[in-house]
Amino acid sequence: MFTTVVLLLSGCGFQLRGNYSFPFKRLALIGLGIELSTKIQRMVESGSQTRIVRGVDSADAILSISEERSAIAVSRNVDGHVDQYKLNYTMSYQLLNSDGAVLLPPSTLHLNRLMSYSDQYILAKSQECDLLYRDMSSDALRQLLWRIGTVYKTNLSNDGVRVRTTHALPR
Repeated sequence: MFTTVVLLLSGCGFQLRGNYSFPFKRLALIGLGIELSTKIQRMVESGSQTRIVRGVDSADAILSISEERSAIAVSRNVDGHVDQYKLNYTMSYQLLNSDGAVLLPPSTLHLNRLMSYSDQYILAKSQECDLLYRDMSSDALRQLLWRIGTVYKTNLSNDGVRVRTTHALPR
C-alpha cells in the first residue's frame, strides 16, 4: 500500500517542500538582517546544490531583499480597546546575475494575518505576534525560492553560442 502511494505521488510530479533547483551555483545575499540571512542560507543550502557566498565578486547571482512589518488595529470593543490586529509582512526583492543583468525584476510579496488581542494576555499575544511574523517570513521565503528556481539561465555553450535553459514549470 505504501509503495503504491509513493509511486502515485512521484508519478504526478509531487515533491517535498524545501528541494529547489536553481540555475546558478553561488548566490550572494545583500540587504538582509542576520536572522533572515541565516534562514535563507539554511533553506538554500539544505535544499539545493547552490551555496551562499559572502562577496558579490564570487557570486553567480545576487539577491537583494528587504522586509517590512506593520500592525493595524482592525476592530475595537465597546470600551475602545483593540480586539483584533491585522499583521502585515512585506518582502521586497530583486535578483541579478554576476554581470548586473536583471534575472528577477524588483518585486514584492505581501502577506497578512489576523490576530485577536486582549489586554489580559499581553505577553502571550506578544509571543503570538512574533510567531505569526516568523511564519509569514518563512512563507514568503518559500515563495521567493520557488520563484528564483523558475529563473531563466543564459549560458554560453562550448561553441560560444548563447543558449537559454529554464527551470520553470510548464504552463
